[in-house]
Amino acid sequence: MKRAKQIFVPLAIVLVLVGLYFVKNQDKFSNSTTAQIPVVEENTENQIAESTQEETADQTVEPSNNIQGTQPEENEKTTESTIQNITAIDLEAISALEVPLMIDFYSDGCTPCLQMKPEIQAAGEKLQDKGMIQMIDVWKYPEGTANFPIQVIPTQAFFLPNGAPYQPSAELEPYFDLYGDSETGEHVLTLHVGALSEEDILEIFRDMGADV
Repeated sequence: MKRAKQIFVPLAIVLVLVGLYFVKNQDKFSNSTTAQIPVVEENTENQIAESTQEETADQTVEPSNNIQGTQPEENEKTTESTIQNITAIDLEAISALEVPLMIDFYSDGCTPCLQMKPEIQAAGEKLQDKGMIQMIDVWKYPEGTANFPIQVIPTQAFFLPNGAPYQPSAELEPYFDLYGDSETGEHVLTLHVGALSEEDILEIFRDMGADV
């Protein structure tokens, strides 16, 4: 019994010392665990907000013939807004355009689409303000094809300055798919399926009345 008492006393002293250590350091452990997450999140949000404010201050968006309701992607506007990357299509706003329009349905993951991009760029440099090319990545923004029977890419839709669907000349018509209203039979959409060269694009714009 005496031996057990001798063992119990040192053990009790050890437990008391351990308890005092944890009480003394409790605040430090608690703070180092809970303070990291909110501090990191707060700093990240502030950095994003500051970055967004700086980018907004540096950007200027020119309205020239931009389809209302669409948002050109940052740093993607070229040749004085002749070529624009968009995220959605406003069919009603197309009728307000004063120049012929080509909408290219593409994706950055599509090899033929990527091969066609330099051709679009070259055509856009010659079109300037005589025509417009809109580009929409259908894999990023699938809702952009809601009003279009797009089955493969690249595919292009063409509209005249008054928003009417392009009616190809007899020479070019075999290269296009023409869609009509199921009830009235009225021509509502003109599509070309497949890639186009720079000269192909310019020839179509000429056929739509552009002086290029």
